[in-house]
Amino acid sequence: MDAAKQALQAKMRDFHLSSDALAKDQPPREMIDKDAAGRLVGIYQAMPPRQAAAIFDVMDTHILVGIASQMDTRHLSAIMANMSPDRVNLISQFLVGVRTFPSHSGSSSEKAFPKKGQMPQIAPLIPSRQ
Repeated sequence: MDAAKQALQAKMRDFHLSSDALAKDQPPREMIDKDAAGRLVGIYQAMPPRQAAAIFDVMDTHILVGIASQMDTRHLSAIMANMSPDRVNLISQFLVGVRTFPSHSGSSSEKAFPKKGQMPQIAPLIPSRQ
């Protein structure tokens, strides 16, 4: 079992090294268009929080993360207070970078919105024992 685990860790290291190299060759990209997200931010911040929450509960996660990451904290917290707990948990994980979206090329993963203009790689799936 330990040998299989070590082999898997080695393959994951190789995968992350190759995905890091590929990510460096590609220009950074936004999950959704900033102008479109900005317009939607204004719309949802103007809505009553309960009404916006009902929409956020069923909205595509990519779009929701793009909108929520640009929203005023006060407005977003009022909306999240009216959302389902599972959906709040999910969006929170994307906003802090614990969960990631797969890249469009399929060969690397990116954090949702960790830093402006920068998309760091995810951590290995199997933690190393040291």
